[in-house]
Amino acid sequence: MLDPGEAEAIALAMSLPECTVLLDDAQARRVAERFGVNRIGTLGILRKAKKSGLIAAIKPFAVQLQGNGTHTPEFDRCCFEGCW
Repeated sequence: MLDPGEAEAIALAMSLPECTVLLDDAQARRVAERFGVNRIGTLGILRKAKKSGLIAAIKPFAVQLQGNGTHTPEFDRCCFEGCW
């Protein structure tokens, strides 16, 4: 079951053409995909920021997020495999 905030974000994104919703929860991302909603996760935002030159490195942000309790398969894989 989706968190009410995630469900509302997906519903809002469905009503806005070309909208992208920020979702890290795997189930929420699957639901968004099922409804054709563009989505991006926190790590995707960090990758875009690095590519745009807004940040020099992803790792310090990812480490801080993990220290604050952010654990998604994408984050965990990148921490072990080095997606920086």
